[in-house]
Formats: sequence, structure tokens, C-alpha cells
Amino acid sequence: MSFNQTQESSSSDNSHISSIHALYFKLKVFPQPSQYTVLAAFYLTSNTRPDCNIISLGTGTKCLPECRLPSQGEAIHDSHAEILARRGAIRWLLEEILRERDQGSQWIECHEYMYRFREGIELNMYISTVPCGDASTRFLAAFQDLEMAFLKDSTVVTHSEGTAARGRDNYHLFNVLRTKPGRADSPPTLSLSCSDKIASWSWLGIQGAFGAKFFDRGIYIRKIIIGEVFSSKDKALIELVSADCERALGGRLEGGLPSDKGPYFLHKPAIWFTPIAFMHSRFVVGLGTTSTSSNESLCWYADSLPPSPQSPARALSPPSSSKSLSEKIETLPHSNAFCTQSSPSHIGTAQVIINGYKRGVSPKHRQKLKDDKFLPQVSKLSMFRLYARICREVYETKIPSSFTYYNVKNGIHNSSQQEQGRYSRYMNSAYLEAKTCLKGRSGPFSAWWDQDVVPTTAVKSDEGLSGRRNETHKRAGPESSKDEADVQTTQLEIRQRRGYGHWERFNIYGELIK
Repeated sequence: MSFNQTQESSSSDNSHISSIHALYFKLKVFPQPSQYTVLAAFYLTSNTRPDCNIISLGTGTKCLPECRLPSQGEAIHDSHAEILARRGAIRWLLEEILRERDQGSQWIECHEYMYRFREGIELNMYISTVPCGDASTRFLAAFQDLEMAFLKDSTVVTHSEGTAARGRDNYHLFNVLRTKPGRADSPPTLSLSCSDKIASWSWLGIQGAFGAKFFDRGIYIRKIIIGEVFSSKDKALIELVSADCERALGGRLEGGLPSDKGPYFLHKPAIWFTPIAFMHSRFVVGLGTTSTSSNESLCWYADSLPPSPQSPARALSPPSSSKSLSEKIETLPHSNAFCTQSSPSHIGTAQVIINGYKRGVSPKHRQKLKDDKFLPQVSKLSMFRLYARICREVYETKIPSSFTYYNVKNGIHNSSQQEQGRYSRYMNSAYLEAKTCLKGRSGPFSAWWDQDVVPTTAVKSDEGLSGRRNETHKRAGPESSKDEADVQTTQLEIRQRRGYGHWERFNIYGELIK
């Protein structure tokens, strides 16, 4: 399907954006004065009705550095608005399976124990500004002072094939995987930019590995509507940004992937720009002033489920501990946040996130992983429990306590051949094969599968493994052979930690499985 990528969003699109802004205003979780944030949302449209169904909304610009990543799934790694909105959309999709079973759904339907959108339903995305990473490098450079633009475009770091760039360094390079954050004085992270993640959704869909176990095809974004671009009156810049977005958010994968991989295929979203300004955007708050990004993030998703008659964690087989199952896991409450109503038929759950955790939860209570009320609803552990609830209530299958988040997500189980056979239908091999096509050694995103992130000399020292890596890369000469060996060891550690799910070795109780 071909779209005019530079055309302004339609009146109906703008009406949907206004509805998203109205919902955001009703939630009343705003940045402090002189602070800005980014807003993103997913919404459904139908060919039988003019309005839209907003299923998730997120705000935020922060993510956790590598040295602070949680090991038991209790905190959110990436709190950028686009990522929170997507995680909220996944939660909505999974919960809609339970709603469809109990009361039917006007959005999804079941075919032979697998789910899909009903005919005429389309998924759309709104972002209040150009996503960080490959799509926004030239857009942001246009508003930087000349000295900063020169520094960010300097060749401090030589980019090579099979590597990922740090933030906005060397922004003249296109089709480059980039990590967050863009600021060189921030600790390094292992989070890909939003541009890279959105591009991956154009091939894999937004449903993730858990959603792929229940939906028989990828769930793709039909269109992405982006704000702030029209803040510039420079038509040439708008054309550049349009081309950058079309390329970065899906176009760059053309020619690098199979024509299809089972139910997965490249589905480039249409890119449109809206003139509607977001009230807490950087441009509205004041570009070039002393404004800073908010430390808080908001995650909201629609149609919260009623409480389960029993804890999702009861989908597990009894643990080896002498404690009974009822003692091991408490019944989880309906909501660990607050409910909002954006329209007569629109009930949702919202949480404020700071540093990856639910705001207001003390460090002591963060460790109470058995009680879902202390967890972000879109954290890995909470989503794992929702997945287990679907397995139990819809498919009458319990998830053994020996199964980790990583193993279940990737269809790898340390269990007997007979036990593996029981769970073979949940191994979503088509999704994993499609993911390997994208991120495997010969895929267009191979830099992130098992290659190290390009360090930057702009960071003098960092904590943990990344700091050791940066220090070693700054040395040279024969005397540095030991340092080079250290770097190789460090890189191996990082690859092993990524490749073997270092941050995903927990079961549904939140217990680490060695």
C-alpha cells in the first residue's frame, strides 16, 4: 500500500489525537513547571464507526542504565513514552483474551484457539514528537546550537559494521542502531532507541513473544501520527524529517528480510504529521530554555480486568518449598494503581513510574514480589503472571515453577521431553524464527543480537561493565594486551548476559532460577 508520507494528518486523525490529549488531561499526571515530556498512545479504529478506542497511553523520556537493571522483573527497563504505550497495548491485548472468553469482544475473535483482530479493525499509533534514534537525528540537529551539532557529528567514535552507536553520536550516519540515552553525560544503557524498536515492530508486530503465543499473526501498526514536526516552518526540513521517519521506522528493513516468515512480514506504517501541539512538549514548554525532561512517566491501559478468583501465580505447579501454594502466593488485587474514566465505556488503569518502579512504593515494599500491588502492571513479572493466568483460565494449562520468564518467552524449557510436549503449542516457533531473521547474525539488526555496543570517549567513566569497557578502549599500544584481553572478557560477559537472559531468569513467583 502506498501513502503520501508528507501529507498532513486528516481531520478524523486529528480528532483521534484530540481524544488522546483529552484523556491525558483527565489523568492529570503532569510534569513539574519548566519540565517537558513525550506522549504516545495506541488506538484502534473500525471501518464501521468514526471514533477510536484508545487502548494504551504512556509518557516519559527515561530508561534505566545497565548498572541498575533489575534481575527479577520487578521494574521497567525502558520508560520512554512509546515503549510504555506499547507495553500497555500488549497488556490490553492479553486481557482482551480473557474478556472475549467471558463476554465477547468487538475487537478480537477466536479461531481454533488462536486470536486475531476482527475484520476492519486497525491499530494506529500517536507520538507527540519524532521518536528518538535514527528518525530524529536530523530533526534534533536542526535545533541545536552549532557547537553542539558539531560535537555530536564529530568522528570521536568510528562506526563499523555490526555495531550500535551511542545516542546521537555521528548523527550523519543513517540506518544505524542506536542506544538510549542521547545525552553523552548519562550512564550507558542496553535499551535500543525508539526508532529501532518501532522498526522491529514493522516486521514482528507489537504483540511481543507472549502475545505471539495467542495471536495467529503479527499485530501491525497501520499508521503513525507524529507531532511537533510542523513546529518548524522550514518546508525543506519537514521533507527531510518525513524521509527520515519513513526510512527509520520500517523502510530501512526492505531488502534485508524474507518476503514473509509464516504469519510475519514487513508492514511499513504510514507516517503522518499532525499540527496539534502537545501541551507538555519540549516546543511548547520552551525549546532552548532551561527546561528539562520530567523524571516521571505515566502508563495507562484501558478496560482493566476484574480480580482473578485466584492469583495468576497459581498457574504454577507447587514449588519445591515446604510451604503450601496458598502460603507461597497471595491472591493478587485487581489494581495496584487508580482507575480512570475517559468516556462512558472507557475504564482504565494508570500508574506513575519513576526509575522503573511504581511511584510511592518504598524500597522495602519493592522486594515484596509476591504482592502484585507493588509492581508496575507492565513490568516483566506482572506480565508473566498475566500470561500464566491466560494459560490457566483459557487453555487449562499450569506453568511449572521451573519455567523462567526467559525460557517461556523463547520456548526453552529445562524439563523432561514429556513435559515439553505438553507446552509445545506455546513455543511460538514462527515468531522466534522471524525474530532471528531480524536480529540473527545475518539480519539487518544483527548488531544488537550478539555484538557489543560502540563505546564513546565522551563518557569519562561509567559504573559496572560499561565503565571498564570505555576505559580499555581509550588505551592503545603493545602494553595494552592485558587490557584488550579484559575487554574481550567483558564483551563476552555482556553477550552471555544478553544471550542467556541475565535479567529474565525468574519464575512467576519472582524467584531467581539458577
